[in-house]
Amino acid sequence: MKTEERRCMNCMEPLFEDHTCLKCGHLVDEPQLPLALPYETLLQGRYLVGRAKKHGSQGFTYIGYDKVLKNKIAIREYFPKTLCQRDINGLDSLTNQACYDLYCDYMRQFLSYSRTIAHMRDLTAVDHIYDIFEENGTAYTVSDWDEQVSLRYFIEKSGGHLDWNAARKLFMPVLSALSALHENGIGHYGISLDSLSIMENGKMKLGDFCIEAVRREGGRLPADLVSGCAALEQYGQTETFHEATDVYGFTASLFYALTGTLPEKAIKRKEDARLLIPTGILKELPPHVVTSLANGLQVYPQKRTQTFERLRAELSASPTITAVIEETQSIPKLTEDELRKIKASEHIKEPKEKQFLPAWVWILISAVIVLVIALLILFLCNFNGGASFNQSSEEFIITSSVEADSNVSEERVFSSQTSEISEVRMVAPNLIGENYSVVKASSAQQVLDYEVISSRYVFSDQIPEGYIISQTPKAGETMIKGGTIVVEISQGPYKRVLPNVAGMSYEQAEKQLRSQGFEVSYIYQSDILESGYVIGYQEQQAGNELQYGAHVVLIVSSGS
Repeated sequence: MKTEERRCMNCMEPLFEDHTCLKCGHLVDEPQLPLALPYETLLQGRYLVGRAKKHGSQGFTYIGYDKVLKNKIAIREYFPKTLCQRDINGLDSLTNQACYDLYCDYMRQFLSYSRTIAHMRDLTAVDHIYDIFEENGTAYTVSDWDEQVSLRYFIEKSGGHLDWNAARKLFMPVLSALSALHENGIGHYGISLDSLSIMENGKMKLGDFCIEAVRREGGRLPADLVSGCAALEQYGQTETFHEATDVYGFTASLFYALTGTLPEKAIKRKEDARLLIPTGILKELPPHVVTSLANGLQVYPQKRTQTFERLRAELSASPTITAVIEETQSIPKLTEDELRKIKASEHIKEPKEKQFLPAWVWILISAVIVLVIALLILFLCNFNGGASFNQSSEEFIITSSVEADSNVSEERVFSSQTSEISEVRMVAPNLIGENYSVVKASSAQQVLDYEVISSRYVFSDQIPEGYIISQTPKAGETMIKGGTIVVEISQGPYKRVLPNVAGMSYEQAEKQLRSQGFEVSYIYQSDILESGYVIGYQEQQAGNELQYGAHVVLIVSSGS
């Protein structure tokens, strides 16, 4: 009989020595964290529990091993230690009568929240939960284990800060995922340097999803917040969280990535809302990015950028003054309405008499005026050894958001003072009907003149799963060469047909069902089939139509 392979409890690699792991150096006799599940605890008959990697207000996160799929996993256990303790057997979660109702209520929230996240499995920039269950008087989730480092550590090891191009590639896919989450009513409210991680493939992922009770100071559970990333409303017990709450945490993390420092704690910023940026770094940042940071980090939620789609628009590369002038010169004559809007945005008063100068001359004069102002600001910044902006002076130093229907905005003209003046315009291609994976791969390899990111997945009975349904900007519209095209992708039909998996191994059946969008679990039943092979479905049969994300139970043979 084959002996089961021993594994290191710290990294889950095969263990070949009796005392030390050759892979990670972990000592075999090193004890588990207090109150955590014992090493080698087996959950659901398949999930091997390893070392507890983290213990927060909500509970433990362990490295584990799935003995069925034979891969490393992350196991999250609901275990709020202020409400419960571990039984003498080392497994069960116990709580006293005074805390029982609250413990159960938070556990229901944990299960419900985890299920909603599990349904968003197509978002590559967030953790994928593939099993949720109750055991030992508490609840657990299982997700893929990713080798990763925190954003905080990554920035420290990358020279203390990133340039905008490097940060953009990391943050924009996460921004798209957050937009999709909030569109489905799911908030994170703990976005920080610790919940954002860099994977081995160089991409960033958002994890550490917790119930709202630990994202608020002053509640029944200790707050799990990172100072500088938590929004003002998270320091009160009655304020409602919105998408703008996550916008603050995301923008604060981006601010750290670009500058190497976090904003002051939100409560302190009520008195002094300034955000300090070293002059050397400020010179490297496009003005529209600085504006976006200011808007996303407004202290009061009602003044803050409200949605991730709005933040995406603000972070997108602005048209340069060169492009504006070129477009203006290519038009024989601007309409009176267009001229009026341009003058309004540049604070040029309407002359009382008929103008004789060509329209493009007025644009050029405006650009020169703005450039002079920018140089004056830059001189003052250099003189002071740094740059700061606050809510009272923000409109003077960096232009705030403008009305969406303005043809030429102050932000666009201001951005012309940076190196972006050399950017080239192009016509957006038609990506509708293309395979997203193929387009994304070409974009990542820099074969294309643009970057492609997804905003969300949409059910469609007409467009095959994985193919692009819509795009922004639309095909034929003007965009900046090297800019971003945001696409929506087909998730396939909402109703799915159960395939015939009888006779397959459980691993094969589970893989096929999960690829079609079903949640899968199993029960054992004695049968003449070889152990581990599927007999059929419990309460379902092949050919039945179920909604996407439906849970199915497979009956698996335990042998005769």
